[in-house]
Amino acid sequence: MIGLNKNRKSFFINAMHLFLAIKGKINFLQLERFGDSDEQTYCNHFEKSFHYYKFNLELLKELAVGITLSYLTSISNPSPPNTAQNTTVDYIKINLKSI
Repeated sequence: MIGLNKNRKSFFINAMHLFLAIKGKINFLQLERFGDSDEQTYCNHFEKSFHYYKFNLELLKELAVGITLSYLTSISNPSPPNTAQNTTVDYIKINLKSI
């Protein structure tokens, strides 16, 4: 993740895990209860700005590279092609070219 120091990166990963794990309403008290930091730490981190647009672009680029590489390695194997998967990979490659 570009532009994040080690502390901010580990917090972000921890927060994403908590968002996926906690059912129902999520607030700083819930994050403290299930996470490894206290309520004030979560509040302080969420007060700082975070560029989700840049993060999502980087994530899409990494995902597209991973899908493309797995697709290319599957071409070299003599197995029947899965047309649904190939269409998805082609669609992602086309959309990334327009970015």
